Amino acid sequence: MANIKQYRACWHALVQAERQSNGDVQVVHQVMANHLDCLNENLIPVMKELVEEALTKYPHESKKGAIVVGYISLCFWKFPLGSRGDNMEIAIAGYKIVLPIYTKENDPEGWATTMNNLATAYKDRIKGDRAENIEEAIAAYKEVLTVKTKTDFLVDWATIMNNLALAYKDRKKGNKADNIEEAIAVYKEVLTVTTKTNCPKKWATIMNNLALAYKDREKGNKADNIEEAIKACEKALTVTTKIVFPEDWATIMNNLALAYKDRRKGNKAENIEKAIAAYKEALTVKTETAFPVDWAIIMSNLAAAYWARIKGDKAENIEEAIVAYKDALTILHPDKLPNECRLTAWSLGNLYSDNQRWTKATESYTLAIRAAENLYSASLFLSSKEAELKETDNLYRRAAYAYGKTDNLQKAIATLEQGRARGLRETLQRDRTNLEGVKNINEGLFQRYQTAAMAISQLESEERNNFNVDSGSKQLTPGELRQQAIRYRKKLEDCIAEVRQVEGYENFLKLPTFEEIVEWTPANNPLVYLLVTPLGGAALVLEKGETGSEETTTSHATWLENLTEKSLVELLPSWSNANNECKEAYFQYKDNQDNSQTKQQLHQAKEKWLQVIDDTTRQLWTLVMKPVVHYLEGHKFTQAILIPTGYLSLLPLHSAWTNNPDTPTKRSYALDNIRFTYTPNAVSLQAAQTIAQQTPVTNLLAVENPTGDLRYSTREVAAATATFEDHTI
Repeated sequence: MANIKQYRACWHALVQAERQSNGDVQVVHQVMANHLDCLNENLIPVMKELVEEALTKYPHESKKGAIVVGYISLCFWKFPLGSRGDNMEIAIAGYKIVLPIYTKENDPEGWATTMNNLATAYKDRIKGDRAENIEEAIAAYKEVLTVKTKTDFLVDWATIMNNLALAYKDRKKGNKADNIEEAIAVYKEVLTVTTKTNCPKKWATIMNNLALAYKDREKGNKADNIEEAIKACEKALTVTTKIVFPEDWATIMNNLALAYKDRRKGNKAENIEKAIAAYKEALTVKTETAFPVDWAIIMSNLAAAYWARIKGDKAENIEEAIVAYKDALTILHPDKLPNECRLTAWSLGNLYSDNQRWTKATESYTLAIRAAENLYSASLFLSSKEAELKETDNLYRRAAYAYGKTDNLQKAIATLEQGRARGLRETLQRDRTNLEGVKNINEGLFQRYQTAAMAISQLESEERNNFNVDSGSKQLTPGELRQQAIRYRKKLEDCIAEVRQVEGYENFLKLPTFEEIVEWTPANNPLVYLLVTPLGGAALVLEKGETGSEETTTSHATWLENLTEKSLVELLPSWSNANNECKEAYFQYKDNQDNSQTKQQLHQAKEKWLQVIDDTTRQLWTLVMKPVVHYLEGHKFTQAILIPTGYLSLLPLHSAWTNNPDTPTKRSYALDNIRFTYTPNAVSLQAAQTIAQQTPVTNLLAVENPTGDLRYSTREVAAATATFEDHTI
């Protein structure tokens, strides 16, 4: 680690290099390469201090100083070596130093240039809340466009609009499909004034970016979108050649390969061969030495192409893919490049799983989960956390499945619990954990924690309702909300770190462990985690019983080989469509109850919905519940708690049935012999049990079917009220 003198010397060397560079970024980059030990966030306070000293000593040269700092910040943004995350942080800090000097009022053009660079740094930022970084970038680009207008600064306007479109394409908040459409619309608007003739280099850049947007487009025909992406890349390559613009050429070749790999038209085998060839071409420029991060990303893409390859020996292709993924992961570290690491390690885990190399799969999934946790932890807002969870998709389920296949059921159960209902679990643990032990030892810490936790809860309410709960009237701007979130989360994190120093609270607000899950499991009422993956499903059963005076814990896996994501997804469209049709018919009937047509439509929709329920629950018996019920009955259990994950959470598993001529209904339901209840996760169950113990309930108010359109409601209410002497229906 460098000392303060080395950081100061580094900054002075960078300033001197900027003055001698004559606009050649390589001169500054050489100095950076010579001071790699100083290129981290510890340089930021030194930079601020030295710039402040210079501005105080030479106030009349503030504009010159701003130019120097701004240019060095740009060099950090472009620097390919060292930690890209740290480089981005230094660039952002530099631009923020410059902005008070280049104000919108005294130098609108200089301010706009700096704001554009700051926005681009936020767009590419690795650290912090990914979703909020992009929102910062979009807001900044829009601010810049108030100065760099199409009328007065056509060329600059086109550049900023291109940057804005890039941000929309990568946006995490809002609807992804709509964001990509917004990006495409912006690109097309820019292309009306930026042509191959009047500005060929910029035109090629925009065409390349447009290609990426078309490749990821969700609306329209997927095959046609990919063809548009290929055409756009090929157009860009007519200008961006390897000889004249090697770095940009390599980027376009990578994007062209991405499109060929996913191409649906033409010969699939040939398309993948073209993708592999294009990736290899890109790697002749984007080498590990010169562009380590870009090299690693292209290697990860190349691995995916080898995995999908049709030609050649399948086993050899798989080994090529594994080697390429592993090479990429030597650069894509979960703490430094978490998003890229998550995607690559996840893909490698899937590849190992598909080939039943379960131990290797668990190693890769563990790395991917570590990266995912870093991304999640960096999220400031609920919407950002939700965006990260959405991108995580089935990572925890696939990891748990692989752990189960290695007979490590404890790790499998803990992994599922860690990925299940994250937001709810964290809120419960944050707001409902008993901290009396902390209060008795350090009441000041207890009070600071309570204050910080309450502030975060209020900010979450503000985010949900767009309303300031403190004042009851004042509305926070997004910027104010962001700053408050940063401040209060820092206070909460500091308190959490202190609480963990208290004996008995070492795991406070950490990911739940298997031992904790066991503690939360009721005796003789097993938890049944249900999961589904592309390879199959599983029911992981955690049982806690008592043998004499000793407590016993058993874990068991029931493999549901026919329960795959494909088989489950096939059930959902008819379920969802029938449900929506029934709702729509109901609302039409409510608006016009005297109309015989709406009444008939409602009747038909209800019958269809009931039939779909019947058909779906019948299939759920075969796919899911039959082996679960048989296992529980075989071990003399009469009750169990279901924790379904993924799409299974949408379905009434307890109603799964099979034919049985010996019953009055000629059916046997999953609920007949096992009393199934549900919980989102084990920590929610524990919280509910604690509340129940602390809050005795002696009476119940039940509202029974006031509109008269629910079947069996009388029986349900009777069952609910039976245990309450004092109840009103």
